[in-house]
Amino acid sequence: MTRIVFHFFSGHKVTDTQTGLRAFSSALLPELLALPGERYEYEMTVLAHLSAKGVYPVEIPIQTIYIDGNRSSSFQPLRDSMRIYFVLLRFFASSLISAGLDLVFFTFAFWLTHNVLTAMIAGRLSSLVNFALNRKLVFHSHRSVASTLWRYYLLAILLAAISYGGIRGLSEGFGWNVVLTKILVESVLFLLSFSAQRLLVFGSDQRG
Repeated sequence: MTRIVFHFFSGHKVTDTQTGLRAFSSALLPELLALPGERYEYEMTVLAHLSAKGVYPVEIPIQTIYIDGNRSSSFQPLRDSMRIYFVLLRFFASSLISAGLDLVFFTFAFWLTHNVLTAMIAGRLSSLVNFALNRKLVFHSHRSVASTLWRYYLLAILLAAISYGGIRGLSEGFGWNVVLTKILVESVLFLLSFSAQRLLVFGSDQRG
């Protein structure tokens, strides 16, 4: 599951995210030493940090040998898994922050106007925050603002239209609560949006 989640966020497939058997260029060591964390979460922090820079590992297959069913492993399934996934959430928190702002703006505007379209427009004000954070902190794009901004908002308009249709259709057709319907629709579109931004908006610069 961790491999799938990491592939979704980074766009790069890693066979083993927790191998611990890695060799790094000496040029990378100063910045890697400055990264926070230890144990298994540090492994994920390093992978997330390097993937954002467009630096991906080259994997060399080796034989894996477990002695006594790997009884000597220090991995604590629940605690260490929570730490690993917290790294991913922290590293890609810009989308979560923007989604929270969007929901607040949408809810407030809908409460005032009872109009889904007006509330959608108000909610999309959060896109300015999302664009700035994704460009600098998540995807580390070096392209000009103008060259990525039009792609970003073209995607945003398309997704907003899909979201509007979904919210109107489910809330009016089935009588669902508008705010809860928005949360459901936007949760699905979040996955699509993140992947599309990585591949189509900022992707060309990620890999240098």
